[in-house]
Amino acid sequence: MIRAIVVEDEELSRQRLVRNLEEVDVTVVASFSSGEKMMKELAMIDFDVAFLDIEMPMINGLELSSEIQKWKPTVQIVFVTGYTDYAVAAFEQDTVDYILKPILRHRLEKTIARVKKKLEQTNSLSVPPKVMENAPLQINCFHHFSVKIYNTPVKWKTLKVKELFAYLFMHLNTPVHRDTIIDQLWTNHEYRKAKIQLHTSLTYLRKLLATIGTEESITFSSQYYQLSLANYQCDADTFEHTLDTCHAVNHETINTIEKTLELYTGGNLEQEGYEWAHAKASYLHERMIVQLDRLASYFEEAGLSSSQIKYLHWLQRLSPYAEHVVQKLMIAYTKAGSRAKALQVYEHFKATILNDIGLEPEEKTQRLYARIQHGQ
Repeated sequence: MIRAIVVEDEELSRQRLVRNLEEVDVTVVASFSSGEKMMKELAMIDFDVAFLDIEMPMINGLELSSEIQKWKPTVQIVFVTGYTDYAVAAFEQDTVDYILKPILRHRLEKTIARVKKKLEQTNSLSVPPKVMENAPLQINCFHHFSVKIYNTPVKWKTLKVKELFAYLFMHLNTPVHRDTIIDQLWTNHEYRKAKIQLHTSLTYLRKLLATIGTEESITFSSQYYQLSLANYQCDADTFEHTLDTCHAVNHETINTIEKTLELYTGGNLEQEGYEWAHAKASYLHERMIVQLDRLASYFEEAGLSSSQIKYLHWLQRLSPYAEHVVQKLMIAYTKAGSRAKALQVYEHFKATILNDIGLEPEEKTQRLYARIQHGQ
């Protein structure tokens, strides 16, 4: 089943498109009246294709498409508009289709067929993590970026070679224009020299990949480079794949989800400091936060306070200024009969935000502290 979102500022058009999509067996997981509203929910929803109106205030469809693909490169984009003027710009963004209003049933069915084909192609290039346990190429993205070939750590010729591989890997199976790579990795360098460095680094990477028989993994066509890999293992990919598969937290998925979250040892490429990696890092960070919150709620409902508290503490480490997490922790400790620890949570939080940002806890949190302190 294809999962879609719709972003359209005209309410009637949005409702009509949602209805039309459901009639052709597409599940619309969310619809939004603006790009700003969609961006706030991006990390919370899982979808395969985005249907975007182009003419919208603040963030138009073209800009929104770029932001979505930074966070979720595999998402297919379909533009829906009443104008033909944007066709060239739309397809320059690797759009799967461009539909003119009013949308006819047979035209929408043709679009969905294209989306399905694209998704099948993408899925065929992605080997499930459980098949890759003994892959010759092992890639670590969480906390720091490292690569092993047959369990031997790669010694990078230069830091730029390492960054180039990381950049191409973040855009796996996606063509990237040569000048985009230069702009991202060799900012403020003279173009001719940067181009030479790019070609030198690519030569080294091809030789490196040749050691596992994949020297043709990096291809070049019409000024675009593309890295394609099949037999590899990556912690971040395993993390995403598992969370995409386990849509709900229940007795069947809980063990798998808990084991998967252990992979998250830090932010995506956190130690490397690559500016171009910030969007993906933010996306994975938000997915981790959402999942930790769901686990805490699951264990609360199951009456397992120790596990609930464990995940709330983990959640607090990732979101140290989130008061709702502090409140949940205080309540969880109180229910577990540990009033002293509940009070310690508050006191530590108060000291942290006073020292870091010069603020006092919210009134709601202060009242909760007072009630616990007085045994209420």
